[in-house]
Amino acid sequence: MTAGLAAAGLPVSSRRAVLICRNIALVHAAIFRGLSTQDSSVRLGRSAWVAFSNSLPFAASGKPYEQIKLLALHREISVIAFAGSDDARSGILLERDPVKRIERTLACGQLQDDERGALVMDAISGLDSGASAACAWWLVHTGIHERLPLAVSEDLARTYREAAVPTRLVERIPGQSSRGKTLTQFQELSKKTKLDRPAQVALVNLLSSRLYAKSIESTEDLNTVVKGWWRALEELDPPLTIGVA
Repeated sequence: MTAGLAAAGLPVSSRRAVLICRNIALVHAAIFRGLSTQDSSVRLGRSAWVAFSNSLPFAASGKPYEQIKLLALHREISVIAFAGSDDARSGILLERDPVKRIERTLACGQLQDDERGALVMDAISGLDSGASAACAWWLVHTGIHERLPLAVSEDLARTYREAAVPTRLVERIPGQSSRGKTLTQFQELSKKTKLDRPAQVALVNLLSSRLYAKSIESTEDLNTVVKGWWRALEELDPPLTIGVA
């Protein structure tokens, strides 16, 4: 819980965390006797939200926060708390590596399509630009996006297009400038690209698109995208990375 709050930009002290847990336990104890086993998880989940949201200090201190983030965190905690030991959903939400979370999400047969799509997009949003682009490209390249909700597929397709279509770069820039050095490094990378390696071709296309849009402005930016791209694909689909130095 505390890690989730911190990740949402709403850290709490250890003392406050203990207070929140105590309040949730007291509310549960007060209503538990009237619950049957069948509806206990639903009712307890709702009461946990009431106790949790009313125990936070942000409203009283005037600190702005997005309630949707708290609801998402509450939902994750509830799934983990009430899931059985064989429930794969809890394993997905406990996974800290976003790329591995995508793998687990796709492998989980207990999810509805909208849940699967939301988990995939949430994981992608937690990655750097190179890794997130690699995941989006891979999901479309393999056809897995067809198993996801239409809105998710459309978002993935927008990123996929960046990596599917090359962008021509025609610029005259001094070679010693930051932009010039970045373009030179890109050109060297392009020359090493093997056309029979789809992941390599897609990466060069992605870089050309982002260089054109100037979202890559330095060699450091370029290296970050390249490293993130291959790191994600190494996890998702190792054969695609064969031959990459």
